[in-house]
Parts: sequence; structure tokens; C-alpha cells
Amino acid sequence: MDATATDSTLSPEPRLRIAGECPIRIWGLDAEARHRRLFSGWNGAGEILVAADWVFDAALAKGLMAEPRAALLIEPEPGAGEYLAAVHAADEADDAVAGMIGRPADKAALQATGYKPVSLDELTAVYDPVLRKRRTPFARSLHFTPVDQIERRLYDGAYKGVTDLVTKYAWPRPARWVTHWCANRKIAPNTVTTVGLVLTIAAFFLFWEGLYAAGLACAWGMTFLDTVDGKLARVTLTSSKWGDRFDHGIDLISPPFWYWAWWVGLQDAVADTTLMDWALGATLIGYVLGRAIEGLFKVIGRFHIHIWKRIDSWFRLITTRRNPNLIILTLCALALRPDIGLVIVGIWTAVSVAFHLARLLMALAVRAQGKTLTSWLADDQSA
Repeated sequence: MDATATDSTLSPEPRLRIAGECPIRIWGLDAEARHRRLFSGWNGAGEILVAADWVFDAALAKGLMAEPRAALLIEPEPGAGEYLAAVHAADEADDAVAGMIGRPADKAALQATGYKPVSLDELTAVYDPVLRKRRTPFARSLHFTPVDQIERRLYDGAYKGVTDLVTKYAWPRPARWVTHWCANRKIAPNTVTTVGLVLTIAAFFLFWEGLYAAGLACAWGMTFLDTVDGKLARVTLTSSKWGDRFDHGIDLISPPFWYWAWWVGLQDAVADTTLMDWALGATLIGYVLGRAIEGLFKVIGRFHIHIWKRIDSWFRLITTRRNPNLIILTLCALALRPDIGLVIVGIWTAVSVAFHLARLLMALAVRAQGKTLTSWLADDQSA
């Protein structure tokens, strides 16, 4: 599950001064609401100045809050010149600096006030370990960039770089439409996650009764909403620890229960269940072992096993996780052989666990040589 979805209590309120006015909403938020959520982590003694018509990503806001008396200079488009988009003031900013916000930058005048001009690249890291990807810091003015382009850029920035093939290739466009619909109607990410939980439970009982077509419809609906809730939380800046636990808890618990229910649903349809029994055992044991391997790798490497080398990120597309396994089960159900589907999932689980176990042993060998494990995404040479 890719997400961090939920509503958050946005406190403390940042001391924020917004220059100008901008009635345009981005992902359902007006300028003041968006900037207050964006800079909600600010607890310094000074204040933050920001132009109403400028839109930033969360990483850029975080970088700005960490730099005392930093003034962000941005070129909104090639040849447009540099604009002063935001200022982190160590003390209450004077009106002279506030008057520069959102206008072509005068570096000499800015430096005379004691502020340090900084660029986008100076405020943010290239690699994002949470979203498992390399990214470019984002800031755009609504005077220079259409709303749909800004919303699309923020949405793309909220997507994980390393995930399964369904989430990466099938869901992005429809999920963006649904995310936009939810954002404009103030539907909370937790609400979306709760609907996903209902579908998860429904899929379990339908599989249990051998109603595979209806169960798969619910299961795929849940996986789709699993993509929506996380993106909705990120683009509306309403993520929280509780939402992350709620979201990932469903993701962690639901797959083995689905496989078990799938096996139960086959009991009256198949005369000899010996092969399916072995398949279910391999799937459940493999699921636990796979999670354990991922956890051990994270302990020794301080990052996820799927982003160690390029081959690990590629294998994440198809490894034995919920969505790839659902593809197998769906195809076999369409072929009227749900029993074969469970067998293939069991075999694929064993193969995937063997692959990740080999990768873990390789990582241990690297550590035994006194070397440090690093992700290929964090390596400047991998760009």
C-alpha cells in the first residue's frame, strides 16, 4: 500500500504572512489553507513570508523551514528572471522584505536586509527515501503555469517511484481523476481508506463462499482506493502517523486472509485438495518469511530491500505482493480454474522468497566486508 493516508491535526499554526491574493484552488485548497498546511511544522520564533500565487511541494517547504533567514529565489520559466517566492524570517520580517515577495528579485536589496538568497536545489535533497525515488524540487507560480499542470506535477510527486506494476502503470490516471473528485468535495483520506476496508472484508467473505468474480471486483476496488487515499493525503497535505498505521495495517493483514478464504471457497469444488493445501501453506509461510526478510534487510541497510540495486526495484514490479498475486488469481478465475490460481501463487511466492533471501545474504556478505549498503536511487552516479 502506498500510502500515508488520513486527516491530520495541523498544529501549531505557523506565523505566516501571505503576500497578495489568489482565488485559484489547487487540489481543493485555497492559497491560505494550502500554505498553512504546507508550513504547519514550523515552530520557530519568526514568521514565514510567502506569495499567494506560488505553489510548493512539501519537501521544499521543509527545506525552507530549516534555513534561518533564507530567501527562496526561483526562475518560474526559462527567461522569466528570478522571483522571490518565500522567506523564512528568523525574526519578524520587515515590510520592505514582505514587499519583495512574488516580484522579480533584487538580490542586492535582499542581501542588504540580512537574508541569504537560496535556490531550489540548495533546499532539498535529490533522493526521497519515503517515496523511493529521485525527484526535482517543485515550485511554480500560477501566473506562469496552468492549474492542471501544477496539480498534475503535485500528484506525480506524491507517487512512489518503486512499487508493483499495477500501481505504477494501471492506476495513475484513473486514480488522479478520483483523487481530484474527492479533493474538491472535501472527502477525507480516512474515509477513502475506510471504504477500502469495507471492500477488503467483503472480498474475504465472497472468496470464502467461492464467489470469485464478485470477490475479485471488491479486491481490485480496494487496491484502487489504496492508491487514491495515499495520493489524496499527500496532495491535500493531510497525512498523519495514525493514517499511515491505518492504511498499512490493512495492507499487511488482508492478503493472507484473502488466500485462506480463497482456499476455503475451493473445498467443495475440488475433489483432491492436497496440492491446494501445499499451495496455501507455501503462500502463507512465504508471506511471513518475505516480510521478515524485508525487515531484516531494513535493519542492516537502513533502507528497503526493493531499492538496493536496480534489479531489486525491477523485481518489485512483479514480486509476490497483493497486486501481482491478484493478477494471477484473476486470470485463472477467468479461465474457470481458481484452484490453479492458488497453486501458481504458491509457486510464485516460493520463487520470490528465494530471490529476496539471496539478496539478503548478499547484503550480509557486503556488510561482513566492512562496506556500507547504499541504494542505487541515492547514488548520484545512478541518475
